[in-house]
Amino acid sequence: MSLCIIPRPASVEEGPGRWLADRDLSDSLDVVHFGGPPPTGVVFINAADNPTTTPAAGSYHLQADAEGIRVQASDDKGRWNAMITLRQILRQIDAHGTLPEFSIVDSPLFPERGVMLDISRTRVPTMDTLKELIDIWSELKYNSLQLYTEHTFAYPGHEKVWKDASPYTGEDIETIDEYCRERGIELIPNQNTFGHMERWLRHPEYHDIAEAPDGFVDPWGMFRDHASTLDPSNPKSMTFLKDLLDSLLPHFRSRYVNIGGDEPFDLGKGRSRERCDKEGTGVVYLEFINKIVDEVERRGKTPQFWADIILNYPELLKDIPDDVVVMNWGYESDHPFDEETRILAESGRVFHVCPGTSSWNSLAGRWDNALENIRAAVKWGRDRGASGLLVTDWGDNGHKQQYVVSMPGWFAAASAAWNGPKGTDEDIRRAMQIHLFGNEQGK
Repeated sequence: MSLCIIPRPASVEEGPGRWLADRDLSDSLDVVHFGGPPPTGVVFINAADNPTTTPAAGSYHLQADAEGIRVQASDDKGRWNAMITLRQILRQIDAHGTLPEFSIVDSPLFPERGVMLDISRTRVPTMDTLKELIDIWSELKYNSLQLYTEHTFAYPGHEKVWKDASPYTGEDIETIDEYCRERGIELIPNQNTFGHMERWLRHPEYHDIAEAPDGFVDPWGMFRDHASTLDPSNPKSMTFLKDLLDSLLPHFRSRYVNIGGDEPFDLGKGRSRERCDKEGTGVVYLEFINKIVDEVERRGKTPQFWADIILNYPELLKDIPDDVVVMNWGYESDHPFDEETRILAESGRVFHVCPGTSSWNSLAGRWDNALENIRAAVKWGRDRGASGLLVTDWGDNGHKQQYVVSMPGWFAAASAAWNGPKGTDEDIRRAMQIHLFGNEQGK
C-alpha cells in the first residue's frame, strides 16, 4: 500500500488509474463536523440493510475514482471515520494533483478507543493547546477523552485547593465538551474520589475526612507527611464527594464517569485500621467504592473505576453493580494482562484495557516499553473480550515530558485499538512525519 493511513484500514485496494483531486477539498474537510453533511464532492450512501450481517459501529466503505468520492456507512461514526481517512489521503496528492483510485473497507477492533491525559500533576494545557491535541486524537480515530483531575477543576467553595493550579472552569469544560463532540469524541469526566487526594488533604480544612492526617509510610518505604486517601468510614467523606459530583457532572454530556479508586496508599494505615484488620481491606475498599458508584448512578451516569485494588480481591468482583466498567491498567512491558483479563472475563465484567504511553517520569520516553505494553494490552483485551482501550499519559512527579514525547504512544495505541496487536508494527515514524509534522514525503 503506497498510501499512508493511520490507523491502517482493514482493506485497501489501489486501482491502476489516477484521479484529479480537488485541493480545496482538504479545506472543506477541516470544517466538517461529526454528524454533519459531507463536503462538496463527497457523496454519503446509506449502507443497505443486510439481514445476516450487522456492520460494526464505525465501519465504512470509502471509494474514490474519476467518477467521484463515495462513502457507504450505516452510522455517523462510520461516515466520520471515512472523512478522517480521506483527509489523510488528500495530504498525499502528487505533483500533478492526482491520487490513485482506491477502495477502502474498514472497521475498528474496539468500539471504544480513548485517551486519558493527566492534567493534575502539574501540566494543565491551555485551551488552544488542548484543542490542538484533540484534533490530533480525533484524526487517530479515538472516540473518547478523559482529563484526569484531582484538584484542577474550579469547584465552588474549594478555592483554597485549586486557586494556584490553573483549573478548568465549568464553562471551560462545556467548551471542551462541544469541541470534542464536533470531532467525534466523547469527553468523559475523570475525577479521583478515594486515593490520590493529596492536594485536598494537605489542607487543615480537610483533615477530618483524611485516612491518615498525620502522615503514613507509602509502599516504597517513604514517609509522607500528609494523607493521600479519604477516610471511608467517615460520613463526611461522602458528603464531600456528593458536592464534587454535583459541581462537576452537569458540565459533561457523557454517559460515563471515571471515579478513579486506584492506589489508596494509606487505606488501613490510619483511621480505618481497625475496620480493615477486622473486616478485610478489600471489603472496606469495595464498600466505599460502591457508595460512590451509587451516587454516580443516582445522577444518571455509568461509573468506571481502576482495577488495581479489586484484582487483589477477585472474589469481590461479583459485588459490584453489573453496569460498572472496570479499567484494567498496567504500564510495563511484562504487565500480567493475561492473568488479569482472564479474571475479569471469567467474572463477566465489562472492562477496558489501559496501557500507557511510557512517557512520564522521563524526558524522552521509553519507546520499546510502550510498544510491548500496548501490544500486550491489546492482545489480551481482544482475546478476553474487552470492550475498549484507554491509553493513559500520566504526570507523575511533574509531567516533565513534552506532549511530542507522548505522540508515538498515542499513534501506536490508536493503531492497535483499531487493528489489534499488529497495529504496533506500522511505520509510526512515517505516519507521524506525514500527519503530525506535515512532511508529505514522510522522511
